Amino acid sequence: MYREKNNYIFSELLKKQKDIIPSISSLTKIFWIKHLHAKSSKFFFLSVFGIFIVDFIKGIGDYFVGIITVCEFIFTSNSVISPNL
Repeated sequence: MYREKNNYIFSELLKKQKDIIPSISSLTKIFWIKHLHAKSSKFFFLSVFGIFIVDFIKGIGDYFVGIITVCEFIFTSNSVISPNL
């Protein structure tokens, strides 16, 4: 009963994570935690929650790095095209 419930919750978490942030490394971490260290449900949920938080912060950081890179490209390309600015 416990194992079936844990597997159902785990599959639901995987579905939600695929919708939010698709990350192969995170899925690998979750599988590793589930198979090696998920002796208690408390540790399992804390570990999965921690991975989601880290990936969410990493995703936001990547988003801002992308915006900064695009802005930098726009500003440098404008200065190359019209150096009289």
